Amino acid sequence: MKSKKYILISAVTGLILLSGCQSGTAGNSGIVVADGSKYITERQAQLEALTNSGVAEADTSGMTVKLDKDDGRVVYDVEFRSGNTEYDYEIDAVSGDIIKSEKETKPAATPSNSGTSNSGSTQTQYIGENSAKQKAFSHAGVSSSNASNVVVKLDKDNGKVVYDVEFRSGNTKYDYEIDAVSGDIIKSEKETKPAAAPSNSGSSNSGSTQTQYIGENSAKQKAFSHAGVSSSNASNVVVKLDKDNGKTVYDVEFRSGNTEYDYEIDAVSGNIIKSEKETKPAVTPSNGGSSNGGSTQTQYIGENSAKQKAFSHAGVSSSNVSNVVVKLDKDNGKVVYDVEFRSGNTKYDYEIDAVSGDIIKSEKETKPAAAPSNSGTSNSSTQTQYIGENSAKQKAFSHAGVSSSNASNVVVKLDRDDGRTVYEIEFRSGIYEYDYEIDAANGNILKSEKDIDD
Repeated sequence: MKSKKYILISAVTGLILLSGCQSGTAGNSGIVVADGSKYITERQAQLEALTNSGVAEADTSGMTVKLDKDDGRVVYDVEFRSGNTEYDYEIDAVSGDIIKSEKETKPAATPSNSGTSNSGSTQTQYIGENSAKQKAFSHAGVSSSNASNVVVKLDKDNGKVVYDVEFRSGNTKYDYEIDAVSGDIIKSEKETKPAAAPSNSGSSNSGSTQTQYIGENSAKQKAFSHAGVSSSNASNVVVKLDKDNGKTVYDVEFRSGNTEYDYEIDAVSGNIIKSEKETKPAVTPSNGGSSNGGSTQTQYIGENSAKQKAFSHAGVSSSNVSNVVVKLDKDNGKVVYDVEFRSGNTKYDYEIDAVSGDIIKSEKETKPAAAPSNSGTSNSSTQTQYIGENSAKQKAFSHAGVSSSNASNVVVKLDRDDGRTVYEIEFRSGIYEYDYEIDAANGNILKSEKDIDD
């Protein structure tokens, strides 16, 4: 039950403008719609976002305001930039409350001036779009006359200026990331899509109707062999039977060193349909900038400190948070802590500089409570008692015959379906995916689904 957004078009959905009060005009009478709700104006939404961000309107650019709908609530989406920081707000169109706020500071895409190639010039020399295209064509073994849908874009990834080169040849799509200064190929991706023919079920030999698959182990070995990686050096290996364009495939993903591999292998023939390889720079920063004499190791603030900085900024105590995830990562060449957590019905997402502790990005999203109406309670209390997430998980595991230690990717969410409050529980075990819907009040299993894509 994933929420869907629908653009509200006033002429179609019955937004009735009264007294010429167009949104964004002077005056605060807002918009009144057929159900009697009164919306604040675009201007009021703008000012609410600017006040919360602490940014003067004169210092903004790219301001957009759009009336939208999210989780059944009419909202204004307000986006703008100030310097190299992007702001994104979602504001309740009736109450003016801020439902979601996001702030992200991005470094400028201009490279540093080091490595200049001519005397006295402070401008780094790039190889140029044509050279980047030719390097990609040559690596792919495709002549320029056979390439179509060619797109070349100068971009920045992990602090490095690159050319993104995408093109097609026949039914194969290519995607390259090429260092804009050295011309080295940083990333190469090749994906061949077959025609949307039906699966091979109903094979033609001796009356058999069962297509034979090569198996997960064989698919892994084919991927390892193609990548030139031994199984002992592969980590984070994930193999999943899936279906793509009517063909059953194995999705094989793994890491070796600081390189990520992604393969799609025909489950019947074993042919490699798609191969992707991406090398990421190590998360460890350069040795410069150490904070104590003689040390060559940059000091990080640590996960606990990063968590506390996020909790403090959010105004949430550690005892009131749940689903806390902290991960050391790299973004735009900077080592950061990604900190995610929940408090009540609000979800928080932070990106914190791992060295200085500065908050680079903060996001807050409040979802309306899924609590049912008070009717139907069984005692004098007006508060329905729920069985709790742990109890709901155990009921699902027990019904599926899966132990909690063998369940992965477990997601539990309190939601509402057909006027009833339920726990939605999803998890994996082996090659199977499980999906349960459990009555939040009495624990009855309303829906159970076990699935493998074949």
